[in-house]
Amino acid sequence: MKLRIRLLAIDPCPHLPKLSDDGFEWYVDSQLSLESVLKGLQLPLEKAYLTLCNGRSVPDSERPNVSLHDNDVITIFPLIKGG
Repeated sequence: MKLRIRLLAIDPCPHLPKLSDDGFEWYVDSQLSLESVLKGLQLPLEKAYLTLCNGRSVPDSERPNVSLHDNDVITIFPLIKGG
């Protein structure tokens, strides 16, 4: 299954494919949950603060229950702090 992964305001990790403005394509097993995909990306927990699946916010508590489908777009960004 092909997913589009978009990392916003997150420095690219060396083990992930090169990022473009529209993220990167990532191929995974077809039976994975959103939580499993996030673990597979190996991002530090604080970097996956807010996660969107096809533009819809997915709270931490729902991530294990969200089944992914071919061509889903996963957007991940950290807590943004300001002063």
